[in-house]
Amino acid sequence: MNSQNPSPGFVQDVDAFGDAFPRSMTTVVEQSTLQSRSAAFHYAIQSLRRLSRSRVEDWKAITDRMLQWCGRVNLPRLEHVADPTHYANKQQARLLQRIGTVEPGSVVVLGERLDVNYYSHPGDTAAAVPSILEGHELSDFLPVFRRAAVREAVQVGFHGSCWSGLKWLVLLANCNEAAARAALAKLAGELLATAPEPGVHERLRNRVAALLLRAAGEQALEIEARSFDEQFGEGWNYDEDYLNDPVNSFFALEFRHVPVVLDNTAVDGGRRLDRLGGLLAHPHIGLPKELSHAIELALQQKTIFVTPRKWSSQSKSGERSHSRGCVRKV
Repeated sequence: MNSQNPSPGFVQDVDAFGDAFPRSMTTVVEQSTLQSRSAAFHYAIQSLRRLSRSRVEDWKAITDRMLQWCGRVNLPRLEHVADPTHYANKQQARLLQRIGTVEPGSVVVLGERLDVNYYSHPGDTAAAVPSILEGHELSDFLPVFRRAAVREAVQVGFHGSCWSGLKWLVLLANCNEAAARAALAKLAGELLATAPEPGVHERLRNRVAALLLRAAGEQALEIEARSFDEQFGEGWNYDEDYLNDPVNSFFALEFRHVPVVLDNTAVDGGRRLDRLGGLLAHPHIGLPKELSHAIELALQQKTIFVTPRKWSSQSKSGERSHSRGCVRKV
């Protein structure tokens, strides 16, 4: 399985092994998250994805394994927490706020059993889950979505590709998009009504439900999620971090706010041009005179380095000569 340059025959053999021993392929996935084993990781995943859904017992075993992968939560390492200047202290405090413990072991959060531990594994096995489920009826795998959402809401300092991959599945790679969206919206409602366990933050369920609604990919559900989401002091706020000041915001500039940047003479021309970026190429954007002048000045001061020529052969006088590069302004 660890072949670096698999042949077509190898791929056929993997498919045959995957069909015969699908449960063993989940072990291959788990042990192949290293970059050097990416071929085994990929082909094991594909063999599981292609397994017929009529293999009910095998799919139950695969689902149980995916639930296990989606339940692993990383604890900040003890040596980092021992350093008072290390950011791991903040991560530990956030995790304690959310689930009420930072001790390694099993903990139930909103009905989902999470394995909280000091994982030193070089990869995240849960990253395989979206690829295994690609093209399938996602509403059949709601327990996986539920646990993955709880994990994403709990996790601090580490966010793998599992949840983002599941969101893309809902949007682009499932066989019944409408059913998947409806199922996620229903699941979000159930999470909001779930009573948190002792020690679990009261509003963690809000965060999980919001993740599920946003995964559905509909604007109405996004607005609903925003109305009750819990960020625990993290994340960006669109109104505060962008809408209040589009000119100086960290967010990419929206086209509708181009006039705001163009007309803001309190900001120097260079900063405004940088903010406009690629939008400057739009044919309907007309630059104010002061910005055009700023561009002209920049071009006048632009320095161009002329690449030096190669060393020449010996001259008639027997001495080697070469032409040096020069710098000139245009």
